[in-house]
Amino acid sequence: MTTDAAPQPPLVLSGPGELLAVLPYRLGFHPRHSLVLLELRTAEEGAGDRARLGAVVRVDLPGPAEPPVLERLAETAAAGAVDRLLRVRAVAGPSAPTPPVVVACYDETGLAAAPASPEPAVLRTGAAGAAAVAAALTGLRATGSTAGEALLVAGGRWRSLSCADARCCPPEGLPLLTPGAGRVAAEAVGRGLSALADRDALLPERTPLPPERLRAAGAARRAAGRGAWTPQRRLRALAEFEREVRRHLPPAAPALPDPAVAGRLLAALQDVPVRDAALLTGAPAHLRAPAVAALVHAPGAGGGPAGGGPAADLVHRALDADHDRPRTVAAAALAVDLARHAPGAPGAAAWALAGWAYWSVGDGVRAGACAAAALEADPDHRLAGLVTAALRVGLPPRGGAAR
Repeated sequence: MTTDAAPQPPLVLSGPGELLAVLPYRLGFHPRHSLVLLELRTAEEGAGDRARLGAVVRVDLPGPAEPPVLERLAETAAAGAVDRLLRVRAVAGPSAPTPPVVVACYDETGLAAAPASPEPAVLRTGAAGAAAVAAALTGLRATGSTAGEALLVAGGRWRSLSCADARCCPPEGLPLLTPGAGRVAAEAVGRGLSALADRDALLPERTPLPPERLRAAGAARRAAGRGAWTPQRRLRALAEFEREVRRHLPPAAPALPDPAVAGRLLAALQDVPVRDAALLTGAPAHLRAPAVAALVHAPGAGGGPAGGGPAADLVHRALDADHDRPRTVAAAALAVDLARHAPGAPGAAAWALAGWAYWSVGDGVRAGACAAAALEADPDHRLAGLVTAALRVGLPPRGGAAR
């Protein structure tokens, strides 16, 4: 099977073990105590029995509780995952036949201890995992979806819950770390993907900055916010934004922007055309250039990309194209750094920009955290509301993953 990482050639996988190896790079973190649904869509004609990884939906398994309550919570979580998968599938478009869905359960709670034994412990689902897997398989079948293999991951090993043949699916499972898995991980890293230790490691940095830095940025922001936003001012601001984006491109690990630069860019992002142009940082150059040119001459009103003005068509064409992931992630990371220089409402636009950018590359965890920070700063921020709504219904940016 294969999974696509457009616009690059598909990453070729040879079985469930390598599928599990690439999954953390698709999510951006190593899942723990989770239920993950992976849709395998049919590849292009002539690709043989290959498939490409379609929608990916992950939900947390419930924590400690009495068994009846725990099982009900797990069933509810699984039902929510199936519903979200169907929403993503509806947006991505029909596929015939209906793509099979692999159910992967990450559950350490059922791992049987084997004291004083050199043999690996038998892999078993805990109460939450067992209830979630059963509910997911039932829900998939009830909606006409093809339920594929069910996999359990625990203790650095995995096993199929769908196969009773101990010769190919031993009860103690198979190791996650194999030469094939190492190849997949190395190729994923080579494509600019990463997998952090856990979901919390993905959350944007929100540690308070020193008061003197905040004061300097605030003074620069107030000074830069005076006067009308002419095309020339917008172009200067976007050129400065682009310079800072370059500093954030991998493999760089840049220091925070100069407070004066942060203040000027925060002021510029209050202008909707500048903010919308910043959303296009990762868009293909041939689409980005005319859209930005139209935006810098647009009036500064509106609450979403292009504000529905005359530049809207050009902007939406650029937004709908496949974006350069490193540039988009660099723009998002810069926006987070800017937002940290403006606690409260002045930072909402930067948080919303980061949320949109992360969502546009399928990073739902960071997108949700940044959109929530924007709405915390400004409950009526429209762009942050759009990102939040897209994540709530599982809307992929361009047929990508939901997390």
